Amino acid sequence: MKHDSLLSNQDKSNLEKMGKFVTMLIPRLPSLFKTPPHRTFEFNTRYYDADKEERDSRNAQIKANVEGRPNNEGIGDRVRQSFRRQVSARRNTSSAQSRVRLISILAILVLITYLLLR
Repeated sequence: MKHDSLLSNQDKSNLEKMGKFVTMLIPRLPSLFKTPPHRTFEFNTRYYDADKEERDSRNAQIKANVEGRPNNEGIGDRVRQSFRRQVSARRNTSSAQSRVRLISILAILVLITYLLLR
């Protein structure tokens, strides 16, 4: 090409990758500041499975009971598990109550609308 001296190394490598199909480059404006390169990072995804955690702790507790050694650590786990069950039970009952309340309010509004438009 005639303007190879105006191209950066990355532009040259991009042109080589694209082959002969590229005929025009986007013109660049002169700048006083050099743009920083793109930052990259490594992100290892993690997945937490609460059911698996509970199963593993329960299996460890059962194994300790079978082997005959006392498991004093299980007390804290049992308290945590019972607390989780109570919280989830409260959530289920409160959501059911809110559904009933919503349905009753909608029924009253429909009834009032029917009486006003009649």
